[in-house]
This record gives sequence, C-alpha cells and structure tokens, in this order.
Amino acid sequence: MKKTTLFSISLLVMTFVSYQALTNSSGSPQGRSGSPASNGQTCASANCHSGPAASTQTVTITTDIPPSGFVENTDYTITITAEGNGASHSRIGFTASVEESGSHAGSLSTGGNSDIQMRGPYITHTFSGISATGSMRSWSFTWNSGTAPGGTAVYAAVNFTNNNGNTGGDVIISETISLTKVSGIGLDENKLYDFNLFPNPADKKLELSNVDPHTKQISIYGLNGQKVAEFNDNSKESPTNWILDVSDLPEGNYIVSTDRRDTQHKNLLIKR
Repeated sequence: MKKTTLFSISLLVMTFVSYQALTNSSGSPQGRSGSPASNGQTCASANCHSGPAASTQTVTITTDIPPSGFVENTDYTITITAEGNGASHSRIGFTASVEESGSHAGSLSTGGNSDIQMRGPYITHTFSGISATGSMRSWSFTWNSGTAPGGTAVYAAVNFTNNNGNTGGDVIISETISLTKVSGIGLDENKLYDFNLFPNPADKKLELSNVDPHTKQISIYGLNGQKVAEFNDNSKESPTNWILDVSDLPEGNYIVSTDRRDTQHKNLLIKR
C-alpha cells in the first residue's frame, strides 16, 4: 500500500514538472520581464529557471523610432535579438514590456505574428517561436505609443535554454533601452504637421505634401536608425511640398523624418 502511494506521488510530480516545462516553452507567465512593474523579476528570480551567468550570450533591443524620438498615438516596431555567440542554444525564449515609472506605457500587439503572444500587458514567445538558428533568435512586435511620456523604456528578459528537459542549466539575461519622446518646447508654434508621402511603395521619385513650411531638411533612415539619405531646400517644390529622388536607395523599409521636432515621421517602402 505504501509503495502504491509513493508511486502515485512520483507520477504526480513527474506530471507537474512536464506540464510546467511545456507551459514555459509555450510562453512566459506575466511579470517576468525584469521591469519595475515585474518587481525586477525574471524567470530566474522567480525560481522558474536557473543556471550559470552569461558568458558569450548577448541580448539587444532595437526600434524603428527615429533619432528625433517617438510621437504619440503612433505604431513602432520593437525587435529583441538574442545571440549565443558561440554558445550552443537550440531554444530561446523571451518576455518584454514597455513601461514608465513602473506603469505600462502605450500598448503592445503581435501584429499577427504567430511566434509571439500577449500575456496581459506583457509580450512573450509561443511554442513555435523558441527555435533558434545558429544559437540566434529574434522577435519583432508592435508598440503603439499612445500618450506615453518621456522616460518610457523597453524591458526584456531572455532565456537561453540548454534544452535538457528541465529548468536547470539555463542562462537568463535582462536588457533595457530608454525611448526618447519628441519635444515641442521652444518652437514658435504648436501645430503638428501630419505630412503625406506618395507613392508608397516608391520607385524613383517620392513626393511629400503638407510639410511644415519651416522645414529645412528631410532625412531618410534605415530601420537600424542610420541615416541613408538627406535632402535640403533644393528639393522643395513649394513651402509645403517636396520632391525627393530615392532612385539610389535599395529596396526595403525606411523612415522619412524632417528636422522639425514637432512633425511626425512616416514609414516608406522602396520597391522596384
């Protein structure tokens, strides 16, 4: 009778461990991004996963927010990239949040990507989103800035697993970046010029209308934040209309921005 009871308890423990591992591979619980709203907790500090300190593993957070900063009620893409850099990891997971002073700022969405999912205000991987190639994995999701204030930051915690079937031997890294918000302080007017650009996708010529008439320069940035083209007053057709020659830009996605801090920026696709 005692052996039967012991055997039953063992089966129960094995079932719980298997369920817990499957649950975590299908997405992190809420409140594990290492953020203030998470009370600094990750899967490591919550005693869910454990292992050695990072050796070669790195985590980076990038966005398509232009150098001038984000504006309110605008969609931006945030990308979390995890790299083993020589360490062997076939499965990598993450959870992330965007916060300011411990409160979630703006809103996150998957953009229809089946490799990620929402867990309350946090975003995390799904089971299909943990497979790594060459010990590298990245996830991209959408952040709508809403009325997020300056000082907003992206928090992410990444779990580099050793795929041994249990929660030991994993490497957990936390990373954060601060986001700059466009400021209109010191400008002689408060109008937000919502300029238009067409055609989009563009091929050789790009026309901008309803541009702030005080604009002196228009720049085009890659999604990595590097400036790839710059145009001055010579491209003006009128105070509020510009014609840009984009024939030298390779196919791809870009951000069009002006030198006016109170103006919006626009996404541009070059396609031929």
